[in-house]
Amino acid sequence: MSKTLVTILLLGGFISLFILSWVLNHRTKIPESCRVNKKECVGCSFKGCPSFVSSEPEKEEIVKTIDMDREAQEELKKNMK
Repeated sequence: MSKTLVTILLLGGFISLFILSWVLNHRTKIPESCRVNKKECVGCSFKGCPSFVSSEPEKEEIVKTIDMDREAQEELKKNMK
């Protein structure tokens, strides 16, 4: 009986701790420095952050560069023959 009581108390304590930390986290105000849209901010991957910068345009630019490199290599191979 005491093992069951300890288990219930521990489980209830963990659940209470989780709920308390969740509520306190959501009541905490966002620091002013986090609200500024900075391009150099790469601190997290949270898409809801106003400072989050998507890397999609960078990926497109990298793909274009790779394609240009391939075309240049093919052109060099043609000129070498």
